[in-house]
Amino acid sequence: MASCWWLVPTARLFASGVPASTLDQIRKGLAIAAFASLENRMNSIAIDWVKDWAAQHQIRVTVERLLSLAYEDPAPNNRVTVLTEPERTPDDLVLLANRLVWVESDEAGVLSDEDRQYVFLVRESGIWTDMTEALASDAFGSIFRAHGLPPDAEACLIPEGESRIAVLLVLNTILFGWDAYLIPLSGRFLCHMSHDGYIDLRASDEAVLRDLLQRFEAWGAEERPI
Repeated sequence: MASCWWLVPTARLFASGVPASTLDQIRKGLAIAAFASLENRMNSIAIDWVKDWAAQHQIRVTVERLLSLAYEDPAPNNRVTVLTEPERTPDDLVLLANRLVWVESDEAGVLSDEDRQYVFLVRESGIWTDMTEALASDAFGSIFRAHGLPPDAEACLIPEGESRIAVLLVLNTILFGWDAYLIPLSGRFLCHMSHDGYIDLRASDEAVLRDLLQRFEAWGAEERPI
């Protein structure tokens, strides 16, 4: 992937005091990246669709103030966490986003079509300053519009072959400090990107947990109790 000069490690750098010329450059960079791939169209999906899909994969959906996903028992009692700030460089975040999207590598040639498709679900936005949220909305809206979705889509299905879109969505989520899920359609793991500066990875079984821990070792992944 080409170097993305406009990426910074955290949304907190978009607090007040950023020159207007810099913000304009950031907007242009985000727009260029958003329109980089137009070959396939993503599908907008409703929360009810997510609930039906989750039930088929023994995933529990709870909606209190926010929507949350968790595996039904039995499932591992531990999770894998990866910090996304404060010491991550832009290159760190690009590589981390690619690893999250490509965690389902097919070295053994055994993955199903569902393993190569992802559900992306915005869990929470509107957390930061008006300036940050305006940039975030522009960035996500540009990506969604470019691929046939409404700019305020809450959830979408990313088809096989659109890994670049998935990487952009992951980067934007981390960059702007939103809360979102990225989940393979197979349901093998749940990836929650938190606005509190970490990524939470839940595994469907112990073997997947061990695999996630190994794959994210380079980013200081830790195993913690749920």
